[in-house]
Amino acid sequence: MSGEGGDNDRSKTGISTYSDALDTLSTARKLPSLVVFALDRTIWPFKLADCGDAPPGNPFPQLDGIVSALKYKNIKMAVVAQESSPEKTSAFLAHFGWEGIFTLLEVPGGVKLSEKLGDLRRSSGVVFEDMLYFDADRTNIREVNGLGASTMLVENGVTVAGLAQGLSKFEEADLDNRGY
Repeated sequence: MSGEGGDNDRSKTGISTYSDALDTLSTARKLPSLVVFALDRTIWPFKLADCGDAPPGNPFPQLDGIVSALKYKNIKMAVVAQESSPEKTSAFLAHFGWEGIFTLLEVPGGVKLSEKLGDLRRSSGVVFEDMLYFDADRTNIREVNGLGASTMLVENGVTVAGLAQGLSKFEEADLDNRGY
């Protein structure tokens, strides 16, 4: 993140995004207890398993503000890393200033995402119906949706608009679960 304004551009974008994300969260009727993000093509535009020791780029531009707003609202956050080492994932998260913000959920090859999310449910105490999951992979979205979590498919990273859509789905699912 060095060179030609990388950090500075990211923080400028983050400030306005933070305000927009905080407004979005503040107007929601109900908030999730836990927001889970897939890493690859969801919080950053690359695939971690294909990278060397350093990130080949920055996270999607609105993510810093969204993460800061979620943290401000005391919403737990987790990331899902599929087929990468915990050390590499932790190093990339630290590189972007996210050390200690997310619970890291590693999904090794051959293990179903639903199994690992079940582990997260048990360790966090948050039921699936109180989770909001973001991913760029339709197969993962279908699998997680089948668990009862609210899901949001993203195409170009998590954005404030995507956060608003995800919260809307979460609220609709909550109303359905309560019989409204």
